[in-house]
Amino acid sequence: MVAGAAGFIAYCLLAPRVVGRFGALRGSAITLTAWVGTVAVVLPAMATLSVAKAAAAIAPVRRPAGSSRPHLRCDLSKLREVKPREALIRFGFGAGTSAVAGFVSSWTGPFIGGALLAFPAILLASLTLVAEEEGQAAARDDARGARAGAVGLLCFAAVGASVFTAVAAALAIVIAAATWLVTGLGTYGIAWATGHGGDEHPARA
Repeated sequence: MVAGAAGFIAYCLLAPRVVGRFGALRGSAITLTAWVGTVAVVLPAMATLSVAKAAAAIAPVRRPAGSSRPHLRCDLSKLREVKPREALIRFGFGAGTSAVAGFVSSWTGPFIGGALLAFPAILLASLTLVAEEEGQAAARDDARGARAGAVGLLCFAAVGASVFTAVAAALAIVIAAATWLVTGLGTYGIAWATGHGGDEHPARA
């Protein structure tokens, strides 16, 4: 999963530019090559490196600071705008990827199947849905925002690999999830405070 999360980061770094050039559907599909290529490189290395070394070797890329920033806000009323069709599509992509990961794990072992747990399936669905409803610029900004979550996913996987054999499974999940929450939101907060993504669409802030 660490390898898959590293691929997720590579995907999120490239997706905004590729989506902006080729559109949400073609751009998100083309960018999958970044996920596949990164996993192909990192996964063999994970077989020989410790989790700590592998996690330390992957760092998020910083962009130049922007000049103006819209205000952050949390608008819960937006939840009422989510259509059942869109929720089902996202759920279907996520559930389908989990099922494929399970089949692959049964066939090749959990080491290979685990990489698919960090496959950007829901992001793929979201980019096309957001582009359809709100335009290409909004889809690009969603991909940019997913970078913070991808960093959190990498930390989730690294911590999970370390604690699952040391504590009970339920506690390991709680610890890993808390790690994602802190690192994902923390990464987003740091990026926001330092001006990354200064040209984000105001409606998506």
